[in-house]
Amino acid sequence: MSSGKSRRTPPLRPSSGRDQRQEVPEDAASGEVHQSEHLAARKLKEAADRHYAATARKADYLDHGKRKVGSRRYFMAACMDEAVGFASGKGDAKMEQAMHNLGHAHVQAIWAYQGSKPFVSKARLYAAHGDTVSSADPRSDHVFWKKTIGSTPGPDQELLDSPLTPPAIANGKLFFGTSQGAIHCLEEATGEEFWSVPVDEPVIFQPAVAHGRVYVGTEAGSLICFETGDPQDDCWLMWGGDAAHNGRIDG
Repeated sequence: MSSGKSRRTPPLRPSSGRDQRQEVPEDAASGEVHQSEHLAARKLKEAADRHYAATARKADYLDHGKRKVGSRRYFMAACMDEAVGFASGKGDAKMEQAMHNLGHAHVQAIWAYQGSKPFVSKARLYAAHGDTVSSADPRSDHVFWKKTIGSTPGPDQELLDSPLTPPAIANGKLFFGTSQGAIHCLEEATGEEFWSVPVDEPVIFQPAVAHGRVYVGTEAGSLICFETGDPQDDCWLMWGGDAAHNGRIDG
């Protein structure tokens, strides 16, 4: 018999999403390893991480040795450093740490680095690793969906430059920029792509979404704005922000 009291779903306890780099052995005999990256979560005030094994991927874009040899963006960052006096001396930029953890060795690249920047919205974790976007449950190790965005290298090729910006979320949609020069919009719940818009310049920083418009700054120095066709696309008002910085309280 019912007591007449309604049952309420317990609120989601605060948690933090983050990316973890891991060195994975390739050959036990030689001791060679490759870089891997996956999504992880930790409840506040707890030491243990929850690992999302289904989001793990090979992360050559975090491997400094491979990027130094084969990355065009690595070479461009070196030229930009040289143009402003950082050709040799890097000041206090802690390059050794950046080389080991991020695969970067230039002041310009570190200043521009955003990584995946996972965030929680509507009781889900969202992140972009390399060329893959994922949605996961912060309360378990369940991954709702994963989707590859843009053109990607073949199975035998190395992804030396992570092409995706962190996501911005608005109106049940995820908005991403790519270094290949496009903005993509996905459905938050399923990962289905609604649309993509070419902007013809590399986008390496998170978009802002306000009043039915998307605003992006490009690596070439342009500021681009276009209408999405839906005035409800709104409330992600900062570049480089997360849900809290943008005033969202649904996480």
